[in-house]
Amino acid sequence: MSHPLKASQRFVRASIPVLVAVLLATTAHAASYRFVESFPAANAGISSPWSYHRRGANQTLTLLPDLVWIPYNCSPVFPSYCSHTPSWGFQRQPDRIPVVYANITDQNWQSDTGITVPRRCLMVHPGWGTKDVVVRFEVPAKPYGGSYTSGRFKGSIADLDYLGGNGVTWRVEVNGSTLYGGTLHATRALPRSSATFPTQTFNVSTGTTIDLVVSPNGADASFDTTSVCGAIVMQ
Repeated sequence: MSHPLKASQRFVRASIPVLVAVLLATTAHAASYRFVESFPAANAGISSPWSYHRRGANQTLTLLPDLVWIPYNCSPVFPSYCSHTPSWGFQRQPDRIPVVYANITDQNWQSDTGITVPRRCLMVHPGWGTKDVVVRFEVPAKPYGGSYTSGRFKGSIADLDYLGGNGVTWRVEVNGSTLYGGTLHATRALPRSSATFPTQTFNVSTGTTIDLVVSPNGADASFDTTSVCGAIVMQ
């Protein structure tokens, strides 16, 4: 007959590897924060790691006042939307650009000019001169305590307006330092240029700022409508 104490000891020894494996799996669990999550986020006073900005030549960030849900609606947060031409009013008013749209639906959406915004994606448009769009993510603490230590982008960025223009440049900045980036060419000869975000990881901690910056390719922002799809993955 087995001694109760020895049986208990064997059970504890057998359980330790299982508990360690569970702990490691929990600790290593990745969390994805989609670009459209909680839109319009901090710009509308909503608690969220996401915020949407414009940045000029002096490098000063300013929260964008104009954020648009798709399908188009007269937002109670920004009632001025109701005075604009539905779905594409800002394109016809350069003084209201840069702008960020978000297709928060599960269907692709098409504007009245034929541009298709993929489902669950942002659509951004930088401004003329040096008016960048900055989609900012500030790394939060883990939901159950502790800090994330690494991050990476998952998804893609693409030119949406094939009717003309000279494209945009884009880059990822971590705490103000450029990590990587590229150029999307937009001409009739090269329609819908796109890029997949690298799988490269970067070090983070609570409070780290991660910026996706979309800029005109030079001073001309004509036809610079760009989609941003995917998420930031924290671990």
